[in-house]
Parts: sequence; structure tokens; C-alpha cells
Amino acid sequence: MGLCALMLDHIHLLIYPGENAHIVPKVLSVVKGQTGREYKNQLIMNIPEIVNEFCIRRRGVKKLQFWQPGGGYDRNLWSAKAIHSSIEYIENNPVRAGLVSTPDQWRWSSAWERKNKCGLMPDDSSIPMLMK
Repeated sequence: MGLCALMLDHIHLLIYPGENAHIVPKVLSVVKGQTGREYKNQLIMNIPEIVNEFCIRRRGVKKLQFWQPGGGYDRNLWSAKAIHSSIEYIENNPVRAGLVSTPDQWRWSSAWERKNKCGLMPDDSSIPMLMK
């Protein structure tokens, strides 16, 4: 299962690996690697004059860096309440940023995919029920 909101300057990603918890680092590596390479290629092709602004020097080597160092803000969610709170937070991020008025209007969100029944929608049965 995965839910997300791709924002203008960051991404929120909620991953539920089930029995395959060991795949989370691999998923993050693939996501970061692909987006970083694509960003670099697009920048070089479309705005080459600003490429140097995105470069850092590490061990004497100049390198374009898309992602901030570190793993980001990650944590394990152990209760249905925490999971549902995170889903609500993630999917409402574009609303809080003033980009749309409802979460399902943001094209790069699992809320939009769920409303339009497309993309990589999670199986709702894999999300723990929230008891009220």
C-alpha cells in the first residue's frame, strides 16, 4: 500500500510494506534515485545556466544534489488512528499550501487517484479500520 502527495518542493509518502518491511529502504532509494536523475536531466536540458546553483562539493567532487541529505522525516505508525491521521495530513497538504480547495483536486495525490479510480490505489481493506 502507498499513499502520497507530490508537492512543489517535497513529497509525502506513506508506505505499508506488509510482510516485506525490508523493502522500504529499497523503495526510497528507487524513488530518490529516479527523481534526482530526472530532475538533473531536465535542468541540464532546459535551464543549464542555473545547474551550478544546485551543486555541492563532496570530497572534492562537484555534484548536483536534488534531495536534502538524510532520510527525511520517517516514523513507524502502529495504530489505526495514527495511520488515518497521516493519510489525512498527507492528502490535505496541497489544500494547506493553497494549491487546491479539496484534496481530490490535486492531480499528484492519492486522493485524486482514489476519486478518479486510477493509478496505484491502495486496497482499502489493507488500511486498518478506525473505530469511532
